[in-house]
Amino acid sequence: MTLKLPATFSLLLSLLTGCSTAGPANQILQHQPPAALASDTLNSDGRYRNLFASPKQWPHNCEQQCYLADKRVLCKETASDCQVQWPAMPPLLQAQLQWTGHASFRLLTADGQLFLFDPVSAGFDWPFNWLAALVGNKRAAPEFELLAGQQQASAVLYSHAHYDHFNRADAVALGQQSPLYLPAGMAKYLPEAGLQLHEMAWYSSTEQRGVNIDFVPAHHYTGRSLYELDGDTSLWGGWVLQLQGQKLYFAGDTGYSPVFQQIRNRYGAMDLCLIPIGSYHGENYRNAHLTPEDALQVAEDLGCKRMIPWGYGNYSWLMGDKSSHSALLRLLSMHRQLNSKVQLQVLNEGEIVGV
Repeated sequence: MTLKLPATFSLLLSLLTGCSTAGPANQILQHQPPAALASDTLNSDGRYRNLFASPKQWPHNCEQQCYLADKRVLCKETASDCQVQWPAMPPLLQAQLQWTGHASFRLLTADGQLFLFDPVSAGFDWPFNWLAALVGNKRAAPEFELLAGQQQASAVLYSHAHYDHFNRADAVALGQQSPLYLPAGMAKYLPEAGLQLHEMAWYSSTEQRGVNIDFVPAHHYTGRSLYELDGDTSLWGGWVLQLQGQKLYFAGDTGYSPVFQQIRNRYGAMDLCLIPIGSYHGENYRNAHLTPEDALQVAEDLGCKRMIPWGYGNYSWLMGDKSSHSALLRLLSMHRQLNSKVQLQVLNEGEIVGV
């Protein structure tokens, strides 16, 4: 579904997002789910909404011993400036994965296809990049060798339009050679540059050289202008990739919700899950983000054989927890307290592993 915005509103969005119409027209393919899976996701004002209300209470809450030290996480300061030493694990997907910081991942499949999730080369997109610089933000990742070097991406997938997940300059550069997969309504944030754009509704599906790509719901919100005048006029969500009989789930930003049980009912248990664990301080943040214990519950709801956490790290910006690795230590502490059966695989920023 593509929303028709008033001309004055569209002009304001263009000024705030810096979009122009100077280049060749973009090709926009819109994907809808089967009728049986279609959901009423729009409010009367034309803005998208979550499928479920925010929970009145959460499954688990860490009350004590939330940030115990862990011998696998070596820190120069208390829960800060750390390196993870995680034991090698047998691969599930026969693929390579690199975490390049925050929500950005690169997946190289056994047949040589490269998939990018929420790629962001700078800390934030304009104008929040200079705002972050004023407060000494360390969002940008350090220099490291990228998995597959400068290989052309088979698909670039974005979870939502917030500035820390979607950098317009990156999207335009990547889109010169690769198709971009976007939540419904996000194409309006990109300039006309001859891009191939796939706008995906929740539970819609497409295929890329034998890999099924599905866009699934999350419990979040989105917007792009300074004061989010365009709030929730595009969708937000996660991605399910099905390759060689295995399933990878990338959550994007999300809070806890029954939606994960719904996703499992649709797709079955997941093999590898990339799930956020930060940005949850305060009730308003937790309505749209996961605590580490929420993330473990999501992994259980989805039947994840293995979970890789993200949203912490030496180059995070501490917007959701106490220090660079406190969210990770809380995850490991709660994993023990809850006697969780979810298998964890923990990475350092820039690390390349077989998955």
